Amino acid sequence: MSQEKNIIMVGDINICYLSDMYGSNNYISVLYSYGLYNTIQKPTREETYGNTVVSSCLDHVNVKLDPNNSYISFLIESKIADHYWTGIKLLETCTDGTHQTMENEYKSVILTGRVNELIQTENWWPILDLREPSDIYNDIVMRFENIYAKSVIKVKQKTKQLHNSWFNDRIKLMIERKNYLWQMVKRDKHNVDLRNQFRNIRNKLTDMIRNEKRKYYYRAFNDNSNNTKKIWEITNHFINKKNRPSLKESIKLNFNINEDHQIMNLTEKFKNSFKEKIEEITTEMNGQHFDIIPHLKEGNYTIGDRMSMNLKKMKEHQLYSIINKLNNRSSAGPDKIRPKDIINNIFYLKLILMHLINRIIETGKIPQRLKITHLRPIFKNGTKKNVGSYRPIGSISVIMKILEHFICMQLNQYLINQNIIMMLNMGLFQKNQQ
Repeated sequence: MSQEKNIIMVGDINICYLSDMYGSNNYISVLYSYGLYNTIQKPTREETYGNTVVSSCLDHVNVKLDPNNSYISFLIESKIADHYWTGIKLLETCTDGTHQTMENEYKSVILTGRVNELIQTENWWPILDLREPSDIYNDIVMRFENIYAKSVIKVKQKTKQLHNSWFNDRIKLMIERKNYLWQMVKRDKHNVDLRNQFRNIRNKLTDMIRNEKRKYYYRAFNDNSNNTKKIWEITNHFINKKNRPSLKESIKLNFNINEDHQIMNLTEKFKNSFKEKIEEITTEMNGQHFDIIPHLKEGNYTIGDRMSMNLKKMKEHQLYSIINKLNNRSSAGPDKIRPKDIINNIFYLKLILMHLINRIIETGKIPQRLKITHLRPIFKNGTKKNVGSYRPIGSISVIMKILEHFICMQLNQYLINQNIIMMLNMGLFQKNQQ
């Protein structure tokens, strides 16, 4: 732990930091030996005990930060519960000596409405004069890059918080009353009547919160009994299940990644691991093919004719059929073109897409950039710290998806027209090993 640059340890430690007892001093010594400092120096719990009010600092925020980083810790002295709320906000020192929050407060957002407007007003016609598939594809990508650049705005990040819908005005008023009585008790510590009033309203508040939670979740489960997604959302809210870390965060955590060069080294290891898996599969499949059994009778066609297929050019209705099958919520591929922008504006983009795909079919050339696939490692089984325990998930361009769907469409139609599927089922094909 002492080797880590940044450590934050938060929790109800149940050791009073303000006490001079041996256990407290020993605890503080252990913290200091690891470079940790407790940022909360005030009582975090105040409660009546007998005829007195006892105070203790049990909720600790211990930090060890890189010199370039700073923080603001805080204590909310409101009697919402027995313990006061504590927190910490991380800051990062800027070059001018000021501070900014370490988390990204603003993010870039592409305005879909603006994208649609620019696509519909863009002059796509010059692309139809291009003949090389690579030139056509590069021009399309360049125009989309310009459109996205003109459609980006910066918005402030919203912290994802689960709203406690059971919290209502009655609970709020009860909390305010409880806080008021608590301040009165602190001023007049020997007033038995005030202490009894405080205990009474504290217990009522606890019962009220418990009952309101019970009623809220009962209604929520009943109202959404046919919505599985909503049921799981309510369940996770009820058990206070936190959101899963992102894939990038999980990889960094599992492989203890802190520096950029470590990420590059890990990426190389994943690449080699996936490459070895592909080579193993290729070796297993090498030499296997299907042949028609020799006694299959020929009709008005030759066996060679049956086993050959020529790709035809794409027609407009075929493009629309493929577009209708695409997922509007899929993420963009390596070329950053979002599928929903193609789907929403297919009327304006259909000619250039058909032109690109038909030129690929005519020339037999697929642009090199269109072949790029972004691979993401997804944990499969085994040890999470072993690259061999992950499988690759590929992300390709939406244009490549359209091309693949079109080829698959023609292949399926060919197999049906030539009765090859039926012959496979009848055993008229055999697999040979060479």
